[in-house]
Amino acid sequence: MKLYHSDEVARRRALFQKLSRGRIGEVVNPDGSGKIPQFNPPWREVFWIAPALYCGDEADIALANRMIGRYFSAPRAWSNEVPKMSDGRDFNIFLSTSCATLLREFAPLATPEAREILEFHTRLVFRTYAGAAQPDLKFHGCNDNMPMMATKGLLLGGEFLGDEAAQRHGLWNLNEFRRLLSRSAWASEFNSSTYSASTLCSLAKIGELSHSEEVRALARDCEARIWAEILLHFHPGTRRSAGPNCRSYAVDWAGHPHSLQVQLWILFGAELSGYDIPADLFGAEPDPLQVVHFGGNYMQNIAEFCEFTSADYHVPEELVPLLRECAYPARTRGRSESMMRYDGMAGEYHTENYMEQEFSLGTVDTPLCGGEQTAQLYATYKLRPDVRTYRDSASIFYRFFTSPVDLDRIGHSVDGNSHSEENSFHQGWSYVLQKRNTAILLNIPALSGAPLTAPVLKLDVIFPAHYGRIRRSVLGAEPVREGAAGESAKVVPVSVEAGEVFVHVWPLIPTSEPRRAAVRFHSGKRYECLELVNYEGEPREFSREELKLMQNGFVFTIDAKSHWESLEAFHAFHSEARILDYTISNRRFVRFHRPGVQFEICYSPSPFGVQTCAVDGRTVERPVIESTRFDVTRLPFTTGEVAPDLPFFPWGDSMKMHNYPDQPWQIGSRGLPQEAPYAACRTFPGSK
Repeated sequence: MKLYHSDEVARRRALFQKLSRGRIGEVVNPDGSGKIPQFNPPWREVFWIAPALYCGDEADIALANRMIGRYFSAPRAWSNEVPKMSDGRDFNIFLSTSCATLLREFAPLATPEAREILEFHTRLVFRTYAGAAQPDLKFHGCNDNMPMMATKGLLLGGEFLGDEAAQRHGLWNLNEFRRLLSRSAWASEFNSSTYSASTLCSLAKIGELSHSEEVRALARDCEARIWAEILLHFHPGTRRSAGPNCRSYAVDWAGHPHSLQVQLWILFGAELSGYDIPADLFGAEPDPLQVVHFGGNYMQNIAEFCEFTSADYHVPEELVPLLRECAYPARTRGRSESMMRYDGMAGEYHTENYMEQEFSLGTVDTPLCGGEQTAQLYATYKLRPDVRTYRDSASIFYRFFTSPVDLDRIGHSVDGNSHSEENSFHQGWSYVLQKRNTAILLNIPALSGAPLTAPVLKLDVIFPAHYGRIRRSVLGAEPVREGAAGESAKVVPVSVEAGEVFVHVWPLIPTSEPRRAAVRFHSGKRYECLELVNYEGEPREFSREELKLMQNGFVFTIDAKSHWESLEAFHAFHSEARILDYTISNRRFVRFHRPGVQFEICYSPSPFGVQTCAVDGRTVERPVIESTRFDVTRLPFTTGEVAPDLPFFPWGDSMKMHNYPDQPWQIGSRGLPQEAPYAACRTFPGSK
């Protein structure tokens, strides 16, 4: 059965654009000015929504031109991206590269006033300082969506305006991404419902619009790899993107409609993707439980999605069945590269995803930065036997908190007229290891803020309850209770029944400070939590050395209810474990053993390093890329000789970064054939 139909994609795109045009009057006046700040300069939404308007009738096109044409005549306002007060003339990686794409696609429809704005920002893209060609916008193991936007702007804008240097830089960027994928399974900003969507959109635009056959072919091969990354992690059983993922917001953690889900809908429709985007975004009665990004402002989301839905994507036909088919159990593993983690050290990511029909469990050993946005452990599971939409399934994740955080708290959009759930950030440093449906997570508080004054130090296992709650729970040797209920002063194992699965959590809490309970449930309106507590009481100052010893963690197991006679039997089996957990010489030694799984870890949380990482007594193998779901050797760049990099160094004698001007830099050798190695060394001014 063919799952992908180009005519259906075109129909859904036209529908989305029509619905978007029908709502534009809510936020934009007839003269093109915004009714709310987000649709006035220097915000990017003006350019994001333009594709839908340019694809409309004469009145829609005229409105797009008025919105863009007035961009430099509006009063100065705050820009979140720059960030500073701006009159709309500052380089902004989001809007400036969007201008380059709009110029390439819609220049014949633009008025002279609108074209002036588009050309102005496109020329900003070409700059090597405060532009898309600056050194902090190359592929360096972080935020891949931004260098890919830069690549799009350099190539498409460079071709349109005849700037050969920009085109060379864009091609070099694209080859740098190829080289990353030649040694890695995933992009550095991997499997993100927010940012992988942006990377895919930029690649699709390049692959469709570039004048160069070489560029189009390379972009489509890179796009194929990102589609493999996304679809290998899609869990057909729950109709959700499974974990792990590099960067997430509240909408992504909950698994509600966001950028990637819009792309899956436009390509495959509601039945396959599990998301009915017109109903979710344009319905007459908004779902009060649905998490909506940008503080609940639907039109900001719709504007962003207008850019994403305007792209012509190139999904390899052989990957499409991954959206529906999976031979369970399934396992996918891979590596990628991280510019910064914990105290700032570079490193590798090692990801794993395990799937059965009723659930998925995904992990990545280390996070981006401190793990504020990284889903290092992320599970999805069925709420009901028959899953038709994302509301029939749910997710499970975690947070470490150093301050009281209400997960149900509501935040407002910039204009103040909308509201939705606020994002909460992980405030700990975690390390994770997995075997099939079981994972171990070790944690300390993030040391970046040390010394830290805190009224609470606790690790939460979080169950979103928007569309289904925990049915039953059991702590230690206590009887089973209805719902998520109970607490224990002792560190005891916990099991829950949720939807079609059982979940077992063995807390690993060697640090016992004053607290009312070691383990307890908390139930809110939208989230239920299992709290694993180190400390709670009056605000107290903890030194860096104290925080390094404020250790927490858990062993997490998820399984289908159908595999077990009862919750009691499941709990009894998984609670029979032997645990060794101690710290000496700044190294935490943990051994966890029960039938079917052994974990052994020795690591130093700070400075970070791993001495022992073993499953069932053997050092864990770390493949570059492997999956039981698809022959990964069929993917671009996974086999054969890797072409060398292109000799290219566009930054001359300075690598000063506009966004980080005080960061040190040094040029030793530019790698140019006409220049002897180390013939023209340069160092950050003032450094010795």
